[in-house]
Amino acid sequence: MRGSTRRIGIRRTIGAAVILALAAGCSSGTSSSGSGNSGSAGNVSLNVALGASTLLYAPVYIAAAKGYFTQQGLSVQQTQVVAAASVQALVSGSVQLAFVASESYLLDKEKNISAIAIQANNTGNTSAYLLVSNKYLAEKHVSPSDPLAKRLQALKGATIGYTAAGAISQINAEWMLKQAGLSVSDATLVQVGGGTAADAALERGSIDMTFDAPPDVQSLVSSGVASVLINGLQDFPLMASQPYSVVLAEPSWLKTHASTARKFTTAIAEAISFIDNHTAQAATLLQSKFPTVKSSLLLQGLQAMVPTYTPGGAMTQAMWQNAIVLGQQAGSLTGNLSPVEGQLWTNQYLGTGS
Repeated sequence: MRGSTRRIGIRRTIGAAVILALAAGCSSGTSSSGSGNSGSAGNVSLNVALGASTLLYAPVYIAAAKGYFTQQGLSVQQTQVVAAASVQALVSGSVQLAFVASESYLLDKEKNISAIAIQANNTGNTSAYLLVSNKYLAEKHVSPSDPLAKRLQALKGATIGYTAAGAISQINAEWMLKQAGLSVSDATLVQVGGGTAADAALERGSIDMTFDAPPDVQSLVSSGVASVLINGLQDFPLMASQPYSVVLAEPSWLKTHASTARKFTTAIAEAISFIDNHTAQAATLLQSKFPTVKSSLLLQGLQAMVPTYTPGGAMTQAMWQNAIVLGQQAGSLTGNLSPVEGQLWTNQYLGTGS
C-alpha cells in the first residue's frame, strides 16, 4: 500500500515517545501501576489509554463521574495518548487497557500483536462524519442534500486532513475515496495531527475536509465553518454495523486479572445504560470534559452518539467480519484475519452486570 513504510515508521516513533511519557507519568506519584496493583482505599488501580477527548469516551467519563469504577473496587487513571500509540502503550505495559478504533487495531493485529478486544464501546464508525468547508462546497457546487454519488465526487481534488498515519481518519478517507470510484492519488491526504488540529486546519482553510466525531461535528457546523457532507453511519451500512471503539487488553494480563477486567467492563456497561436512559443528565456531567462546547451542542452531540453505544459491550463475529471487509476495501488490510471469537475478540470478560 502506498506509504505503508512511512506509516509504520511514524507509528513506531510516536509509540516510543508516548510510552516514555507514560512511564514517566506512572513513576511520578500516580496511583496506577503497570501490574494493576491495589490503589488508594484498597481499590485496584488501572491505567487506561484514551485518544483525544470526544464523546466516543463518554462511557469512561460517566463511569468515573457516577462512581461506577469505585463501586467495582477500581481506581482508574485515564491517560490521553495519540490514538496511533495506544497499542504500543498497552504492549509495553504502560497501561493495562486501551480504547482503540477497530480498524487501527486490525492493522496492528496483522503485525501479530497479542492484544485482544474484550468489549465494544461503540458499534458504528462515529468518526465517519465527513466535514467539508462551506467555501469548498460552494466551489464544487455540491450540498449535503445532493444524492450520495454526487457528494462522493466532491472528494476528487480535495485536500483531506487526517490525524496520524494508520489512524481511523486516514483509513476512512482512503475507504471513502474507493466508494467514489477514485484512487488515493485523486485527492491530497495531509497529516494534520490529533485533537483539535484538524478542526483548526479546516477553519483556516489549509484543508478542505476531514473526518470528525461529536461534539466537534456539532461545534463546527454551528460556527458556519463546515457542513456534514457525508454521514458514514447513515450513508454506508458497512460503517454502521462494525465495532468501532473497542477495549483492548493483553492476554497475559487477563490470565491473572480476569476479575478486574470484568469489573471494568461492568462499570462501562452501567455508564452506557445511564447515558441511554438519562442523556440530558449525562450531558451535564460531561460538560467539565468539554468546557469550550456550548451545553446545547454537547447535548446534540451526545444524542447523536447514543445509538452507537453498545449495550453491555458484547461483540459478534458478523460485526468483526464487517470491520475486516472495510479494512480490505480501504487497502489497509492485506492478510486474512479471522472474525471468529477468540482470535480478534472475546466476550468472556464482560461483567455479569452487562
